[in-house]
Amino acid sequence: MNKKFIPLLALAFLGLQGLSTAAESVIIAKVGDTEVKADDIKPLLEKLSPRDQLALSKDPAALNEYVRTLIVQQLLFKEALSKKWEQQPQIVAQLERLRQQAITQSYLQELATPPQDYPSSADIQAAYDLLKKNNALQVPKQY
Repeated sequence: MNKKFIPLLALAFLGLQGLSTAAESVIIAKVGDTEVKADDIKPLLEKLSPRDQLALSKDPAALNEYVRTLIVQQLLFKEALSKKWEQQPQIVAQLERLRQQAITQSYLQELATPPQDYPSSADIQAAYDLLKKNNALQVPKQY
């Protein structure tokens, strides 16, 4: 692996704006004919939770280790794709199950989310007036 470019990626991740597009597309690892560029890894770092991003930004050793892990994953992924691994029947079936699950979960989430204007101000006022009319807003006496 190309060790001198990992700090460059770390700087890009930490939000330093001085890196050019050329610096982001620099090769940070190469095994055989397979290359991993900084812009292959940067989106994966950006998908981390803000808490994890903050933790990694404060610990260069942890960031370096995490980036190395991502590099290995990318190299393995590219090798698997070069061997058309995604076309194996069990992989095709698993990907289809994951696709269906993602679509179903997204759809259910959409159904479960109430409209932004719910309840409306008129609905809230009507409920309040009804409770007030039925004396349901009174707190019972405590002894």
